[in-house]
Amino acid sequence: QSNSSSRGSRAWSDQIQTKYRCVLSTDLARWFDDGIWQTADRSTGHRFSQAVSPNELLSDAPPAIWQALMPCDFLPILGNDRGDWLCVRVGNDNSASEIIHWYHGGGDWIPWGRTLAEAIVFDNVRARLPGHRRDHAVSAESENDRETPSDPNLIDWALNCLPEPAATELESALKSNVHGTAFADLFLLHQISVAAVLCQLVISALENRLLPADLVAQWANSDAQQTQRALFDNRLLTESQLIELTQRHQIDTDAIYAQQDWDAA
Repeated sequence: QSNSSSRGSRAWSDQIQTKYRCVLSTDLARWFDDGIWQTADRSTGHRFSQAVSPNELLSDAPPAIWQALMPCDFLPILGNDRGDWLCVRVGNDNSASEIIHWYHGGGDWIPWGRTLAEAIVFDNVRARLPGHRRDHAVSAESENDRETPSDPNLIDWALNCLPEPAATELESALKSNVHGTAFADLFLLHQISVAAVLCQLVISALENRLLPADLVAQWANSDAQQTQRALFDNRLLTESQLIELTQRHQIDTDAIYAQQDWDAA
């Protein structure tokens, strides 16, 4: 599976492009041909660290491709240990158009960047962004990877693939330990992982900090669907849930509703 073995005949990227009738972006070609995927595959934790090898993608039936549930224009590249994938989305012109985070629990998906480099940077720094406590969709399993240390080699490679001055400014922000909205603004200024970052800001605007985790878990045990609706829009809280919150915090219902900033969302 080494990159050198493929170059004796044809580069991995050439073989993959031929098999799938697609055109890979520059960073994707480097990902396969320079063996960067092996760096990702050696990292640990829940974040996307399980790379699909070139040999697997070139096999007759790659296990990473979830037939019928995964859209037919998705090609999985990096997975986590819960069955979710970062996939290349192939556009109408057969070129790699964007990178998608695909959830196996229900087949939900969201764009994470125009390139694999953007998606890797976003994945590695997501804990620094607003709204990081909740996922973009209801995951099939519990999400607890927010504080997983990033892989320095992998993120350095991804940053080097970004255009200037985005790469320099994001690297400086990482070293300066920038967090929150200021960090999100950098991504938006340079048009990096725009959809994913905006989703983080929406999640943050709708996050009600008066809802303690233990209480939310208690509600979810009795009615998970109602709890999800209430977390999205607190005006959908049941009367008993509102009473419980107003008594706990000694405030009225308007104060509970005011925690969500729908104008910002």
